[in-house]
Amino acid sequence: MALNMTNLIKRILFCFLAALVFFGLSLGYVAISTFKNPIDEKLAREKENTQKNVVSEVTELYPVKVRGIVVPHTLAEIVEQVRNNDHVSIGGGHNSMGGQTASERAVQIDMREYNKILSFSREAKEITVQAGARWRDIQDYIDPYGLSIKIMQTYANFTVGGSLSVNVHGRYMGLGPIILSVKSFRIVLANGKVVEAKPDMNQDIFYSAIGGMGGIGVITDVTLMLADNVNLKRVQVNMAMQDYGSYFAKQVRPDPSVIFHNADLYPPNFDRVSSVNWVETDSASNTEASMIPRAQDYWLERIAWVIMSQWPGGLWIREHIIDPLIYFGNAPVHTRNYEASYDIAELEPRNRNGSTYVLQEYFIPVGQ
Repeated sequence: MALNMTNLIKRILFCFLAALVFFGLSLGYVAISTFKNPIDEKLAREKENTQKNVVSEVTELYPVKVRGIVVPHTLAEIVEQVRNNDHVSIGGGHNSMGGQTASERAVQIDMREYNKILSFSREAKEITVQAGARWRDIQDYIDPYGLSIKIMQTYANFTVGGSLSVNVHGRYMGLGPIILSVKSFRIVLANGKVVEAKPDMNQDIFYSAIGGMGGIGVITDVTLMLADNVNLKRVQVNMAMQDYGSYFAKQVRPDPSVIFHNADLYPPNFDRVSSVNWVETDSASNTEASMIPRAQDYWLERIAWVIMSQWPGGLWIREHIIDPLIYFGNAPVHTRNYEASYDIAELEPRNRNGSTYVLQEYFIPVGQ
């Protein structure tokens, strides 16, 4: 009996050590295979596509060969393209999915170099920018003045015009979609006419163009409301899914100090939730930079994505190892601009040879 027990213990120890070796080798392989930053290759593919008049969206699953690609720098150039072409399509940050921002019949107007800051008022808390400006460009400009974007999506790589065209929302509590922060914009309509639109002027154009997917014209410049760049502290809580509705209704929605909120459901059962609030605080920032530094490598993020999405047990590892490590220790305190300066490069897969990533978004009534 003692001998059998000894053999059993040996077998258990052997299996445990074998599992550790396998885990270590697998982790080493993932670390090596993800070490090279894939962004340079992504930009090279885009440059090659542009030379061939091919427009590819963020998943790279739907390349569209267009009639031509133009990169305007003046309003007159945009007007000329609209007037002289029966079909035009509009490109922003190239972060949309599905290929709907390009058409084989159309000339693609690539707005990314139409990106100047036109005017700014610290006192009025407003800024006017060309539609090709990216949110990060605006953040860099207004951060020294203690101001922040009022409403935008989580990642700062998107262009303002593209964001208006889909009426983006973000994690901002109680503020709604971006249309509620837009004071006015100018747009080139299909006949080449330049029109200014506001909530109380040319309302049909204002409410058709924002969320209109570029269907009625090319948005050229936008005046946006800004907000104070307050300090925020992270508050993270795990809970059962059945408790989340009551928690959100009582502790999140009515609390004006909650600036950002998101809740991550853990698959495959979706019965556990990680709730993350960024709450306004008087505490000093304990984060070194005022915004997330540009052009980061995101190597650890690439490793984490592979583990979570491709490893056996990856979902368990995310919930019980990766997330606890992320939220371990003292809660960070940093500025609203820092929390709004995420770079979509952190989502870039290690390569596009065999896989890509796609956002799936479901809008569900609050009561359900």
